Amino acid sequence: MRRLKSIKTLTTASYTGVNGTISLNTFLGADGSPSDRLIINGGTASGDTLLRTSPMLEGLGQGPPATESRW
Repeated sequence: MRRLKSIKTLTTASYTGVNGTISLNTFLGADGSPSDRLIINGGTASGDTLLRTSPMLEGLGQGPPATESRW
């Protein structure tokens, strides 16, 4: 079991993926569990990006959402 030190949030108005990768750490627990987040706040998302998720601690369930769109 490994433990990471902090949770991070990347917030942007719009996002264009160019075949890159964003790595997200998450705790696989209840909906309120800590997780890195990518927030696209009111804009658009386009292109291709791989979202790689890594568990912070062993657990059960699907965990919280790692991405969010706000309109």
